[in-house]
Amino acid sequence: MKLFPLKKLNAMMLSTCSGVLSLGLVSCSDVLTSLDQIDNPYRYKAIFRVKDKQIPVNFILQPEQLNAYGLRLRIIDGPILNQLEHPRITHDTLYVPLDLHQTRSLKALMTTEHIKGELLTADADKQVLITPFTAYRSNKPRFDLPESYTDISATGTWTIQTALVDSTAYYVPLLSTTEKIYLYQTAASLIGSHTRDLGYDGVMTSDGFVLSSFTKARPILVEATYTDQNTITGSITTDSETYSFTGKRNSQLKKASDTSKSVFNLLRGLFGAYQEHK
Repeated sequence: MKLFPLKKLNAMMLSTCSGVLSLGLVSCSDVLTSLDQIDNPYRYKAIFRVKDKQIPVNFILQPEQLNAYGLRLRIIDGPILNQLEHPRITHDTLYVPLDLHQTRSLKALMTTEHIKGELLTADADKQVLITPFTAYRSNKPRFDLPESYTDISATGTWTIQTALVDSTAYYVPLLSTTEKIYLYQTAASLIGSHTRDLGYDGVMTSDGFVLSSFTKARPILVEATYTDQNTITGSITTDSETYSFTGKRNSQLKKASDTSKSVFNLLRGLFGAYQEHK
């Protein structure tokens, strides 16, 4: 019996994605994975109201006996998870400090049906920006999944050029003029990550896509429209700023379907090579 050539096997394995074969599974660095726990009984869907926009966000508010107040808040934006250990409920009021200096916090009234309150943001002069929100327990996606959507894939690395359109003067803008974002599409669903450790969750639309985030303790809404296969324009809305932007795709990462094809082709190639040398 002929020995299977190890060098040939290694070359074949390296030719797919940039991953390794382990018990029949291929891992590719191109793939982003959502950390959302859609079946968690403590999962909420919140809607933040900013000007004429409604910005959806998901979070999990669950018991945690080891924490001082017995609660933990987990904010999940696609592949990014932020965990807050100091939420507390006094009588029927929920209070969540969102940063170490408590310049950003959530304060809300809790009932059996919903959580209704405000995101409070204070600057050095003690001026406070108030953003109202309402949250309900939900096991549904952040955005409603569309029945039809553009056939242009959003998957890839994008460079975004932003222009500040409107801002509350006493806040430092969230975004610089040039940003980079990584997007990964699976059917109508879309998740993303940002060089500023921002996570995004969203869906495709008829002519582009929409994303939202609460990673930086502020609601963010991205609305994008394709102008061609590799170019987008749109707007970014936060609690205190509005941006216009243009974006250019720098690289086309593998879609989920492409990854599956790579796995199949790898296994088929390995089996064929084995047949030749047995």
